Amino acid sequence: MIEIEDDENFPTTEDSNGSGVMLHRPARPMLARDADSMYWMSRYVERAEHVARLLLVNSNLLIDVGDLAPKMQAGLWQNILTILRLPELEETDGQTPLGLRIQQHLTFNLDNPNSLLSCLSRARENARGIREAISAGRISILSIGPFAPTKPSRRLKKPRTLSIAR
Repeated sequence: MIEIEDDENFPTTEDSNGSGVMLHRPARPMLARDADSMYWMSRYVERAEHVARLLLVNSNLLIDVGDLAPKMQAGLWQNILTILRLPELEETDGQTPLGLRIQQHLTFNLDNPNSLLSCLSRARENARGIREAISAGRISILSIGPFAPTKPSRRLKKPRTLSIAR
């Protein structure tokens, strides 16, 4: 049994040897930078949730409405950019529909600070700095899924095909 100094501020109990054992570890004060990182990690996750919800609701609305004129469909997607106060997207090749370009922009574009990939990357960076202050579950949630960090070499490789020789 490890003996500790008797401190009247912390509850202790005695074992059969009569030595005191502390029941609760005293809370450590949180550093301001840890609190700041925790705050911003939560904000980035919350922002990613809201953007994902906007995309989901708009997609479901378009599915429920059915086939619309392309101009009306573009207007509905343009409303998403208006809600997020983003500028209109530039035409890249002229053949990609506006809805697909907005979905790509709000999901995978690292130049867009409101994209899912950008928000979750920032949340992951903040979580890395405060690993010891947050639960392992929170860290694992930020490290899995389609936005998990992967090595660029693995991401760009073509899948291998197996050839069976007879």
